Amino acid sequence: MEQIVLLSMLGSGLLAYITINLLNRFRKRKIKRKEWEENKLMLFLLLIQSITVVLSIIVNSIFRSPPYPVAIIEYIINFILFFLSFIESLHLRRIPLMMICITLLLLFLLSH
Repeated sequence: MEQIVLLSMLGSGLLAYITINLLNRFRKRKIKRKEWEENKLMLFLLLIQSITVVLSIIVNSIFRSPPYPVAIIEYIINFILFFLSFIESLHLRRIPLMMICITLLLLFLLSH
């Protein structure tokens, strides 16, 4: 069980790192202003989603069975962020970003 938690934390951390690097890469490149604004929103949503997944995994590892209200709040926040980022990546037609959204959701679900 601890290996799953550690792998989930590692995976979420790597996805957060990838998201930050993508954000820096897009900022350094000369991209049209409209494209930059769209990508900035998407990458910000992914960054927030990955941070909440990491925090949820940490909370779940501290409390072996988190209290019911805490678990409900985790589910609501993570699913809202998942759907926001997934719909935004679907709107932008970015397949890798969709895969990152789904991977983050799976890491969150596996941490329970």
